[in-house]
Amino acid sequence: MGWLQLLGLGRSEPSEDPRLQQAIERAVDKVEPRLKQAGGYPGSYRAVIGQALRYADQMAAAMPGPVEMDRAHFMQDPFVHTLFGSPQPIQGTLCLSRAMQEYMRRPDAGTGDIYALMGMRRNEKRTFGMESEGDVLRRDVAQQTISFSDHTLSCITHSEAETRAEVAWSIFDSLIGHVARHVQELREEKSALDKHRDDLMARLRGSTGEQRATREVELAKLLSKLGSASQRLNLDRMPGYFQELLGKPENVVRLEPHQFRLDGMGIRRSENDTMDSKLIEFTDLLGQDRRRWTVTLVHCGHPELPPLSERLENANRWLAI
Repeated sequence: MGWLQLLGLGRSEPSEDPRLQQAIERAVDKVEPRLKQAGGYPGSYRAVIGQALRYADQMAAAMPGPVEMDRAHFMQDPFVHTLFGSPQPIQGTLCLSRAMQEYMRRPDAGTGDIYALMGMRRNEKRTFGMESEGDVLRRDVAQQTISFSDHTLSCITHSEAETRAEVAWSIFDSLIGHVARHVQELREEKSALDKHRDDLMARLRGSTGEQRATREVELAKLLSKLGSASQRLNLDRMPGYFQELLGKPENVVRLEPHQFRLDGMGIRRSENDTMDSKLIEFTDLLGQDRRRWTVTLVHCGHPELPPLSERLENANRWLAI
């Protein structure tokens, strides 16, 4: 270290994220591969892609967990207990899910512990049940239950750090997907105008008199719209779309924490309720479509398929329902 740096002078700029060039290429390939041959590449994308990458890292770091996924923790951890309702689905989520089966077929799957991101749908349902007040048993009491379904695993690896890294890339891809969808909508708009132009010109060729004059005016307006649509697809417009659409990444994808006080049956309780309950925090992942997935990182030992007899019994049970 030089003497200027020891004095706090001559500090160098923070080093660039080594993933930045990879992230730029990944983004451009998804939105418009021809941008690699356009002017301003890759410099025009460094700032906005760097911002998206940092946001994805922050979200991945904020993912709750990992929680332990096994029967013992189902009994001990109110959070795990609420996610599954009974210990049986844990085995199915771990071993029998399509994502896990695909992962286990990979040559690098190995035999170590498993880390993954688990997403699920949170179901809030109003029901009527029984409540006891001292020695009195009340029936048809309005209750609200919280349960979870559609448990899904993704970003499966052998370490928490690797899983969080994969989660970050997945969130980054969601952000870039927002830009890609916008550009695709522009392409579809232009394609529709092209088709309308071709149809109008075909009708125009067989027109005469006042009808022809009307269609010529219509065609002129359409060609003006088509010119604007073509300009919006110019490659030099693309950096602006990245800036505009990724300027506030929280509008595209974000995390929202929620707290519920629940008893062992998943029934919501008030703070002053005498029933035994726990305050449990859940984290929702929201995309631009506003669909909610409750998410958490999970950890478990190397999954093993249950015996064939047990799997057949479960399959027969489902067929009988």
